[in-house]
Amino acid sequence: MSTKTGIIRLVKTYLVPHWMLICVLFISVIVTIGLQLIGPQIIREFIDSATLGSTMDHLTFLAIVFLGIALIRQLITIGSSYLSEVIGWNASNELRNDLALHCLKLDMSFHNKTTSGGMIERIDGDVTELANFFSRFWVVSVSNFILLLGILVLLTVEDWRVGVIFTLFSLVSMLTINKIRRLAIPHWGSMRQASASLFGFIEERVAGAKDIKATGGSNFMMNKLYQLMRDKFIKERKASIIGGLTWNFTIAFFTIATALGLGIGVYLYFRNEATIGTVFMIYAYVQMLRVPIEQLIIQMQNFQRASASILRTQELFETKSEIISGPIEFPTNKAVSITFDNVTFQYEKEKEQVLNQVNLQLEAGKKLGVIGRTGSGKTTIIRLLLRLYQPSSGNILIDGLEIKNYQIESLRKHIAIVTQDVQLFDGTLRDNVTFFDDSISDNQIIRALEELGLLDWLHSLPDGLDTRIGKDSITFSAGEAQLFALTRVLIKNPAIVILDEATARIDPSTEKLMYRALDRLLENRTGIIIAHRLKTLQKVDEILVLDKGQVVEHGAREILEEDISSKYYDLLQGQKEDQSA
Repeated sequence: MSTKTGIIRLVKTYLVPHWMLICVLFISVIVTIGLQLIGPQIIREFIDSATLGSTMDHLTFLAIVFLGIALIRQLITIGSSYLSEVIGWNASNELRNDLALHCLKLDMSFHNKTTSGGMIERIDGDVTELANFFSRFWVVSVSNFILLLGILVLLTVEDWRVGVIFTLFSLVSMLTINKIRRLAIPHWGSMRQASASLFGFIEERVAGAKDIKATGGSNFMMNKLYQLMRDKFIKERKASIIGGLTWNFTIAFFTIATALGLGIGVYLYFRNEATIGTVFMIYAYVQMLRVPIEQLIIQMQNFQRASASILRTQELFETKSEIISGPIEFPTNKAVSITFDNVTFQYEKEKEQVLNQVNLQLEAGKKLGVIGRTGSGKTTIIRLLLRLYQPSSGNILIDGLEIKNYQIESLRKHIAIVTQDVQLFDGTLRDNVTFFDDSISDNQIIRALEELGLLDWLHSLPDGLDTRIGKDSITFSAGEAQLFALTRVLIKNPAIVILDEATARIDPSTEKLMYRALDRLLENRTGIIIAHRLKTLQKVDEILVLDKGQVVEHGAREILEEDISSKYYDLLQGQKEDQSA
């Protein structure tokens, strides 16, 4: 998409909704320009009146009018600045929200290729570059163009020769500078990309700092960091130098304009075609030309940077998910059947298959325990069920309908997953259970806790649902955090419940509470439990054993745990020996 198309889209989407504020802003700007253009006229009248020996009252009146106009213009300018910032912040925050939501809706293939730091740089960094575009670019550009036009008209009215000379001067200077500023656009784009790469690298390495240090990779990482910083520095310096050419040309043009204005004024004065006041007025208007041209050039330079951000923003908006939502809404909160029909999957083409022709039939309301070594494909099954990825071949069906036919949002709304790591937010217990959803009442939360047998646990907290969680507040054990997650699931009331190593880190004090809550949570729901601790699987109906992405065993738990030839039996015996040892 071109920069022009991107600008049109941004204006229609994020500026047009604020048209009332924009109209007020432009009216105030027009008034300010009118008052600014009157200033030199009053000064000319003051100088000529003083030269001709006018009365002190008249001169005092002119001075008071000039000061009054200056004060009013300043007040209106302050109000205009406030309005422009309000428009800019509202528009840029709306754009940030839309970009973040768009990225959240993209499938995992995008997130696997994009680091968190790089995404933050594109969502926040690029939008920050556009803040001036939203708040000042249009107002400053249009208002200064009107001011420039007004100055040229007044100079032409005063003397057509002066008007023609400075009109040609303005056209030549603007065209020249505009041509020069285009040279910098691709360099600002390269600088933004280098910045995104740098921050993405830093984010990843900070997250893995312990592993890097343990494996002796610190020097290598520091060298790579130096290379990325150097690349950003070189590209930013080059963009700044090329962008600075416009500023250098501006200074040269204004030097010529000042000399030209004074020369013309003196020429007209000695030919008795202009008074001293008129000479000063011409000089003042020529000096005023510097303001609109300077501001227009500054906005052009800012637009150079914004153009790169506009292209990158539109490129992000145009990134589409490979997984397309279906037309059918998920039908029910009741238990559903799950079928994997010859499903094969690999995360990247030409890479090893993670799942290889997996077949699975789980009846509605049944609980399936999934076990296998690390990397056997257990978590991949869950990711495919949530449609975070698309199977390379084969089909996944829920209640007999291919999963791709369901609306993605509706599907995920009816599937709840509890992982080993539970994310807690800085807020109250209520906020964490409801994910800051005010539509969920306290009665719903308490009823869910009561159903899970967790009311005593709630009453043990200092402030109940108002107990604050965070860095400077109360903290919870891994087991207590899991209780949070189970409460969230019950409030969601899903059709399918998935536990991915959810009991791996629970402490003895919350273990009984956890298992009792699980019994209630899995009641009348289809459940999938991934676990290394086989004790967690005592409540499941079926066992699925995976090895290198293939199903090596699938059957009823009670039968497999009695069958001495089964894989599950061997695993049970091995875990019992480890516990006795």
